[in-house]
Amino acid sequence: MISVRDEFIGWIKTHTKELFTYTLSKVQQKEVAEDLVQDTFIAAYQAYDKFQRKSNEKTWLFSILKRKIADYYRNQYKKAAEVPSGITSGFFDENDRWKHQFRPQDWGNEKELLDDPEFEKAL
Repeated sequence: MISVRDEFIGWIKTHTKELFTYTLSKVQQKEVAEDLVQDTFIAAYQAYDKFQRKSNEKTWLFSILKRKIADYYRNQYKKAAEVPSGITSGFFDENDRWKHQFRPQDWGNEKELLDDPEFEKAL
């Protein structure tokens, strides 16, 4: 009978390339893809006793990997939505409304703005 360790090493040798190729096509960053595949194998190893063999190991590994990729994008989305503390603290009052002096101003004629070298430089 083959040991869990030996079986798992076989899985790593057999499936790493395909898992990595798939992941790279989803995240387009080599280092991120490597980390996600590694995380997949770690999670699979930790949950090995829960693998019921109702599917083959490749299917099981890919299901874990797909959740890891989804988690990665969920975390990326959350990071993008976060505003660093302090950036907006002076612009809003305690009710999260613009303070009078920081309210967006009317820019006047937008066509004239496009001819303004200062605006164009800032843009």
